[in-house]
Amino acid sequence: MSEGLAAGLASLNMDTNADGGIVTEIQSRHGHSAQPESQQVLAVLQAVLEVINAEGMAATPTTIFAALMSALDRPDAQGSAVTAQAMCTVLGVTLTRVPNSVLRAKFVSSVQLLGKVVAMHKQQAPACKGALLCLGQVLAAVEPGAWHAAVPGFQLLLSFLTDARPKVRKRAQSSLTDILAALQNTHGTLASASEAVVALCKVVLPGPAAAARAAAAASNKQRAAAESAIAAAVSDVLHLLAALKTAAPLMAGSSLPQLVDALMKLYALHQPLLSHHTSEVLAELAASRNSHVTPAQLSQLLTMIVDKEAATLLSGSGSSSSAAGGDQLSAMTRLLESGLCRLAEVQSDAAAKLLPRVVHLMVPLLAAEQDGVRYNASGALQSLIKECLTPQLVVAMQQQQQQQGMPSLQSLVAA
Repeated sequence: MSEGLAAGLASLNMDTNADGGIVTEIQSRHGHSAQPESQQVLAVLQAVLEVINAEGMAATPTTIFAALMSALDRPDAQGSAVTAQAMCTVLGVTLTRVPNSVLRAKFVSSVQLLGKVVAMHKQQAPACKGALLCLGQVLAAVEPGAWHAAVPGFQLLLSFLTDARPKVRKRAQSSLTDILAALQNTHGTLASASEAVVALCKVVLPGPAAAARAAAAASNKQRAAAESAIAAAVSDVLHLLAALKTAAPLMAGSSLPQLVDALMKLYALHQPLLSHHTSEVLAELAASRNSHVTPAQLSQLLTMIVDKEAATLLSGSGSSSSAAGGDQLSAMTRLLESGLCRLAEVQSDAAAKLLPRVVHLMVPLLAAEQDGVRYNASGALQSLIKECLTPQLVVAMQQQQQQQGMPSLQSLVAA
C-alpha cells in the first residue's frame, strides 16, 4: 500500500472489530500491490470510510454497504469501468458480512442498480465480473415469496453462463451455484429459479442440432458462416454444461424431468465431446445425496441410459480409439457407477434389476484399447460390487428371481 493511503486509513482511528474484518481483508489482498487496480480499490475503501467517519457513524458492514451503494448510484461512478470495478471489489467483500435482513430491505433497489452496472460494463470483463459477483450475492439473499423482484437480475446473470470470456463466464456459473444453494429451503423460490435455468437449456442445448440442419441446407457461399455457427453453438452448449455440473444437483425436483429430457437429446448428435460432458452432468445429478431427484426419477434415468446410450456406446458402437471417444466411454462408465451406487441406497429393487445389465456392459471395457478406459472400467466394477452388492440388494435379486424367473445372480456371476 502506498504511504499516503496507509496514513489515510490509519488516521481514521477505526474500530477494527466493528467492520467485521472488511478493511483487514482488503488490505491483505491489495495493500502490498503496486498495480493501479489495487491502488484504486484502496482509494475507494479510504473514501468510503472517510464518508462514514464524517457522518459520525461506525464503519460496520451495513454502513459500508450503504455508503458503497450510494456512491455506485452516481453517474460518474457508473460511467467509469475502473471506478465501478474498484467499488464492486470492495462491495463484494462487504456483502459477505451484511445481514440478510439488510439486503432484503434494500433488495429491489440493489438488484436494479447492480444489474445496471453489469449491463453498462458488459464489454469490460473486470468490471463486469465484479458486478456479477455482487449481483449474485444480493440475489442469493432473496426473501421467500419475493422472487418476482429477482427475475430481471437472475435472467441477466444467466445470460453470462455462455459468455466467451472465461473469467466472466466462470463468475456467472459460480454465482448461479451460490444462488441455488441459498434457495434450498425455499421450495417455491427454488422451483422458479430452476425453471428459469431449464428455459435457458431449452434455448441453448438444441443449438448444435439446429445449426447442423441449417448448414446442411446452406449454399457453398454460406458454408463458412454455417460452420462457424455450428462451432459457436457447440461452444455455448459446453459452457452451459459446465455450469450444470454444479447447478443440476441443486435444482428443484419439479424441473429435473425437463432438464434430463433436454440433456438426453444431446446423445443423439453422436458427438463424443458433447456426450462426454452430458454424462458428467448426469453423473453429478445422479450421485449427489443432496439432489432433489427422487428414487423413481433416478431409476427412470438410469434405465434410459442403460437401454439406449450405454447399450450402444459400451457395446462397441462408440469408438474409443480417439481421446474424445475414450473420455466419452469413461464418462459413461462413471455415470453408471455413481448412479447405480446411489440407486442401491434408495431403491434396492430397482438397482437389482439394473446391476447385472450394467456389469455385462462394463466387462468388455476391461479389454479396451485405451489405458484410461480400462482403468476406469476396472474401478467402476470394483465399486459396483463393493458398494452395490449389499445384503439388501442380494435379497432383492433373489426375490426377483423367484417371482419373475430372472436369473440375476447367475447372470452377474457369469459376467
